[in-house]
Amino acid sequence: MKDNQTIKVFRIIGASNHSKEEREATDFYSTDSDCVKDILELEQFENKILEPCCGSGNISKVLEEAGHEVISTDLYDHGYGTPGIDLFTYKDIDSDIITNPPFGIVTEFIEHMLDNLKPGHKMALFLKLQFLEGQDRYKKVFSRKQLKTVYLYTKRVACYKNNEMYQRNGDGTFKLDKDGNKMKMPSAVAYAWYIFESGYQGDPVIKWISNK
Repeated sequence: MKDNQTIKVFRIIGASNHSKEEREATDFYSTDSDCVKDILELEQFENKILEPCCGSGNISKVLEEAGHEVISTDLYDHGYGTPGIDLFTYKDIDSDIITNPPFGIVTEFIEHMLDNLKPGHKMALFLKLQFLEGQDRYKKVFSRKQLKTVYLYTKRVACYKNNEMYQRNGDGTFKLDKDGNKMKMPSAVAYAWYIFESGYQGDPVIKWISNK
């Protein structure tokens, strides 16, 4: 990986929710497990799945619980999967992919994965909705016509800094709602599931995930 790409890997999706001073060295933001369950209900995947940005395993664990064989790797060691694996080294990928990739290199990530994903396999990416914008992204990603479906949440969901899913009070205790349940972190960013399919050629369909 080139030096500038290595630096960009630090910028994990969801970083815009926090100031630069708040961020950890690897900018680690995890995916809500409920979001993974949502996409499994909406899409059919092969038994074997690659998770090349596994972090602390939030996506992989849900997939494994659902009976999938998961290859979990990451460039950094967050206590799960196999660390030290550069996602750009994957070639001739004979499995589906489900992941929350580093937003700073997501365009290059999609290009590489689609170039190496064997026909018939799909890739589900948890990305910011704003990824749909931009001439460069259209030229490099969307003009390929391999984006099949975008699932947009009716209520915003969040990625979690250092896997901290719940809000805390000043004394460190969890904030509770009126029913006594821990309150999840809010999100200033809209996220969606993007489904790419190798071999598909056409315009994408937008669908909604109704979450309360």
